[in-house]
Amino acid sequence: MSDDKVTPADHVARLGDHLGRVAATFGFRSYGPLWNHPDNEKLRARRANPHILAEGDSIHVPELIDQEVDRPTEQRHRFRVELHPLEVRLTLRKWTGKARTDEVKEVLLDGRPAPFTLLRAGAIAVPVGELTDRVTIKTAGGEFTGRVGFLQPVDTEAGQRGRLTNLGYQAGDSNDPKQIDFRSAVEEFQCDAGLVVDGVVGPVTRAKLVAAHGS
Repeated sequence: MSDDKVTPADHVARLGDHLGRVAATFGFRSYGPLWNHPDNEKLRARRANPHILAEGDSIHVPELIDQEVDRPTEQRHRFRVELHPLEVRLTLRKWTGKARTDEVKEVLLDGRPAPFTLLRAGAIAVPVGELTDRVTIKTAGGEFTGRVGFLQPVDTEAGQRGRLTNLGYQAGDSNDPKQIDFRSAVEEFQCDAGLVVDGVVGPVTRAKLVAAHGS
């Protein structure tokens, strides 16, 4: 644990933070002690998924305690540690939004080859570490890179834009002052999903967006 990361502390989520990364930064081996802490009750109520945080979310980091246990020598002892392995699931899509069928040749985590499981054509599951930043997928049709932890909650405009873009809609970026691209993308998605087309991301549209995106 770095000297400047002392506990307890109140951490404000930055772009790219997920709870596993925050926990590891403060020296924890699992995000469980943070997620389950009483002082993070409001965070749990606001974010159903501990790994999809919004920039600016407040996270209480409890005291990190080193536990010592007395046991007899010259005997075997078994200790159980509750850990929460992290996994990223990705589906490669064409610009039309349809899933790609390219064979996945290799997966890299921050530039290093990593094992992966093929879930179906164009879809994989990859075990990742708490501090993993980039996942690169190499297929016969090209190379694709995504960043871990940068998808924000669907109740934020950034999260809506990210999901629409990932699904093949041209949602623009946060620097679009007139929001033309974003509204057009919302309307196209609503039309494709059989929803009322009003360009507004209300509760029904958000639910459909999460279902279509997978998170």
